[in-house]
Amino acid sequence: MKVKRICVVGLGLIGGSLLMALSKDGRMEVVGLDNNPDVIGFIKEKRNLNNVTLHPEEALSGTDMVILAIYPKSIKDFLNKNKEFFKEGVFITDVCGNKDSVKKTILENMPPSAFYVGAHPMAGREVDGIQNAKEDLFKNAGFIITPLDNSLKQQEGVRFLEEIARVIGSNPVVIPIDKHDSILAYTSHLMHAVSCALVLRPQKNLKIEYTAGAFRDMTRIADINPVLWTQLFLDNKENVLIEIDKFMENMLKLKRLIENDDEEGLKETLGIVRNNKLTIFEGGKEDGS
Repeated sequence: MKVKRICVVGLGLIGGSLLMALSKDGRMEVVGLDNNPDVIGFIKEKRNLNNVTLHPEEALSGTDMVILAIYPKSIKDFLNKNKEFFKEGVFITDVCGNKDSVKKTILENMPPSAFYVGAHPMAGREVDGIQNAKEDLFKNAGFIITPLDNSLKQQEGVRFLEEIARVIGSNPVVIPIDKHDSILAYTSHLMHAVSCALVLRPQKNLKIEYTAGAFRDMTRIADINPVLWTQLFLDNKENVLIEIDKFMENMLKLKRLIENDDEEGLKETLGIVRNNKLTIFEGGKEDGS
């Protein structure tokens, strides 16, 4: 696949960071598109990048690859309004945290000659917006690629996304698209839900001086984007509810052990917890159910 020009649509935290990282590499022409004049002005003034525009025709015409970094519910409208500007045979990808609903939206609304392979860089911050974008945001992060099938065209798209991942400093991993949402319901969506629940009803008169690393670590991502995360939770509703149910069962198990002064049971359970954590991050031996 020969890609000479890339357009990043939506220049918030993720899109803006992609624009900065790809622009720095310099091997391909990169243009950023956003509908907010303040965002465009910020990038030009504060990031010293002039390869940005408010105009879809200017950004999309002649572009070989389009990266959609906009809210999931904005994708349909964007594709239908700007379909005429897409190059014949354009490669479309996205960076959304849900894949099944986004895949359907893109396939149903993209130009007939276009093709699609999904992506999801596993990087972010507890803050959003272009002012928080960083060119090294994706360094050493996972970069999930979700092909639709094993056709030659899809394989070609996967190979180019793997190249993009390496350019921005990420580690590409390919998984079937139908597995993405169930995995992310645990590793991302549940984590955000738990963090939100922890500060939904905080103790009264709580001061920052009363907190240490545990509180800050567990609540960091509660500084959440309400619009985006409402869409993500609801779009992946079935998988998210499964993980919340499992989490609540685990909390009830811990509650019973503490309630019953079950020292041995609690010690055994916490041992399983520690071992499972090491399994995930350090490759230790898995245990527990």
